[in-house]
Amino acid sequence: MFSRFKSGPAAKISLAVAITLMAAVAAGGCASQYGRQTVKINYYPGCYQPITQLRKDESAKTRNTVLGGIIGGVAGGVIGYQKGGIKGAAIGAAGGALLGAAASYLITNEIQKKSAAERLAAYSEAMNQDLK
Repeated sequence: MFSRFKSGPAAKISLAVAITLMAAVAAGGCASQYGRQTVKINYYPGCYQPITQLRKDESAKTRNTVLGGIIGGVAGGVIGYQKGGIKGAAIGAAGGALLGAAASYLITNEIQKKSAAERLAAYSEAMNQDLK
């Protein structure tokens, strides 16, 4: 199947572009688990800060996962091309994209868990101060 494609710089660029487009299309299908924001915040924005932070965290996780997949796919494609030509590039790009996306997701998730625990502790402390 891959034998009819010519190898060269144009093939590398085409592969990188194809991987980037596939990742962008896949990321576009990710919808927010919190739904679309419908409330316009005019007063007391601090009350809505936890929800705003949840949305920012979700957006950052999606962005980092997509970027990790793109970078991993391009790096895997280049390494695969050097080792096995076009067929190696395709395999390397697919594996690199999966590995990059998974690693980015897990790293971002762990960072956000720690951040969320710190925020919850701060909210709890603030609630206890208000009750005294």
